Amino acid sequence: MEHYSQIRQLIDAVRARWRALCALQAVVRGSLVAALAIGAAIVASRWTTGAPALLMVLAGAALAVAAASLAVCLWPLRRAPKDARIARFIEERAPSLDDRLVTAVDVAERKSAPPAFADAMLADTARRTSAIDVDTIVSARALRRAALEAAAAAIVLGIVLFAARGPAREAADAASLTLFPARTILDVKPGNARIKTGSPLTIEARLVGNRAPVIAQLQIADGDRWRASDMASENATFRAAMPSVAAGFRYRVVAGMVTSPTYEVTVAYPPRVARIDVDYTYPEGLRLEPRTEADSGDIYAPAGTDVRLHVFTDRPAAEGRLALGQGAAIPLSADTPTELTASLKVTDDNSYRVALADREGMANGGDTEYFIRILEDRPPDVRILKPASDRSVTRLEEVDVEAQAEDDYGIDRLDLVYSVRGAAEKAIPLAIPRGSATVSGRHTLFLEDLNVQPGDFISYYVRARDLTRGTRPNEARSDIFFLEVKPYEQEFALAQSQGGMPGGGQNGIDDLVNAQKEIVVATWKLDRRARSTKGARSEQDTHSVARAEAELKTRVEQTSSTFRESTMRDPRRRQPQRGRGGQPPPTPPTPELKAGQTLPEEDQMTAAAEAMGRCRRRWRRSIVCSKRRRT
Repeated sequence: MEHYSQIRQLIDAVRARWRALCALQAVVRGSLVAALAIGAAIVASRWTTGAPALLMVLAGAALAVAAASLAVCLWPLRRAPKDARIARFIEERAPSLDDRLVTAVDVAERKSAPPAFADAMLADTARRTSAIDVDTIVSARALRRAALEAAAAAIVLGIVLFAARGPAREAADAASLTLFPARTILDVKPGNARIKTGSPLTIEARLVGNRAPVIAQLQIADGDRWRASDMASENATFRAAMPSVAAGFRYRVVAGMVTSPTYEVTVAYPPRVARIDVDYTYPEGLRLEPRTEADSGDIYAPAGTDVRLHVFTDRPAAEGRLALGQGAAIPLSADTPTELTASLKVTDDNSYRVALADREGMANGGDTEYFIRILEDRPPDVRILKPASDRSVTRLEEVDVEAQAEDDYGIDRLDLVYSVRGAAEKAIPLAIPRGSATVSGRHTLFLEDLNVQPGDFISYYVRARDLTRGTRPNEARSDIFFLEVKPYEQEFALAQSQGGMPGGGQNGIDDLVNAQKEIVVATWKLDRRARSTKGARSEQDTHSVARAEAELKTRVEQTSSTFRESTMRDPRRRQPQRGRGGQPPPTPPTPELKAGQTLPEEDQMTAAAEAMGRCRRRWRRSIVCSKRRRT
């Protein structure tokens, strides 16, 4: 048996190379299958947003497939092949051995006594195997190629594993969020907050230490229910932006299976200017008596006049200041919690805003810009004394209008100007003592003679023209007011619609009408001030009115779109009643609309929205022209 050691050397050498080749090939197969499974899971994970449980299952399946593929490929290598198998492998690649090697191994491994010719056979086999090169059985070239393939497969698997680190982290976080939601903290900012009315608000939320692909929802309390909206996600942070908050609300954030505590946003109203009274003390050389102009704000006085401002606020203010247009500031002193005063001397044309703040730091930078103008010939000061507010009237009512005007040189003319349903204005001269510095006039409007109907509006104001000393006369106008014609009896049944802002909202026709009236009044005041200041306009105030008109146009379009779903009984559809005690005739049923038809209210609201759009374009042109004049 001494010749078998030489045979065994060949078998061991082939066995080592064969096992190395098989191991490398197993690594290639296992790595590629594992990379394919993990890569498919990475691609599929893109569609698991909002489903952390699905991502967890997908990651587990990919991991199981990858581990199984490696195990299946590498498991057979745990045991070395026996000599007989290696001998058969060698015989297949060296046919010249004619089964001598297999027979020699069989003889050598017998436990019984070897046959008599065994030594001769082993010697012959040893002689023949000594001529066989191991490289012809398992070439070194094949081993190098297999090693390169294994290295490439391992690199591919490494790249896939590197790419999977993010989804793997998300999968682990998804498992933690799904199985142990109580351990995950949802951080919400700003939490409880107190903000200024109309301010924007951004709510942010994030899962602390968790990047699970969940969809976060902002839920806002609406009575006993919660209105939900999806939050935008960026870099594991969820955001919901509100451009303007007009009312307080309660909210919470839900991310996957985690719900934050309930927070409350409180809307605070900073102090605002209710009115400004101006005390004038003129230079001695002018020989003019001191006087007080109530509810004004704009300052018109000769150079050198001392002015004391009394600023009255709608709620207590802790501090305030006058921000002059040229950059200087004058502090306000508090006489009472709702009255602040400041003094200044008129030296040149300027402007100012009133900045206020309460004790909690809620500040108002000043919405209105007031003008300071050196007065050479002051325009008349005209106001309506009665009725000095909007009011509702019947079409048979008689309205007494009383007005007063003042001027430094005297009043030449005082007119009552009114318009019905936006038609051409009509002027009624009021009887006054011409040339007096202070005049009063009155007139009675007989609405029955104006042929008005319920739902109509009558706008009215008073204008005055002064006497001059060789210069062009000045004309001034009072505030504009409205008379809304109402029937003797009216009933409205308006279907309420929920708004999209926090806390819900109701946009009724009356709200839209009142908003438009406020815009008309604001426009009127801007135009009146521009006339009295020789064309000077506040660009910021002009932008504010234009923005308000644009927002109202959007509300009108939204209301128009809901008319078909609303139920409304409008008293203006009724026939006029002949007496106060009479019963109203039955309202004719509204005909069912066909496809393509619209309600009259829809047509009217559409026309109103178009008119508001034209008005907004005029405002823009006015702003552009104002900028060009300045340049």
